[in-house]
Amino acid sequence: MHRGEEGQVPSSTVCNSAYDMEDNMSEIIDCKPDYRSIAILLRAHLRCMAAGMKHSRISGKELLAKATLLTGKPYNRGGYEAAIADLNTLINAPT
Repeated sequence: MHRGEEGQVPSSTVCNSAYDMEDNMSEIIDCKPDYRSIAILLRAHLRCMAAGMKHSRISGKELLAKATLLTGKPYNRGGYEAAIADLNTLINAPT
């Protein structure tokens, strides 16, 4: 990324990589993760897995591990319904 004379990024500069985009965005805003949105997306994936659908890039075990990170409760293989119920309480909790 090329910077101008005073160290400023010219307005016509286009980010050519994800690294440049991330670097610029962190200078603009202080982004904190939104755990409620993550829980909503994770719940949708778990509902699909509970219905019998399979994902080609992530396993059910990996999804349950991510649910464990959010809820703090461990889940056994195939424990999709318990994870969904715990994520529902997390999502519906007052902020």
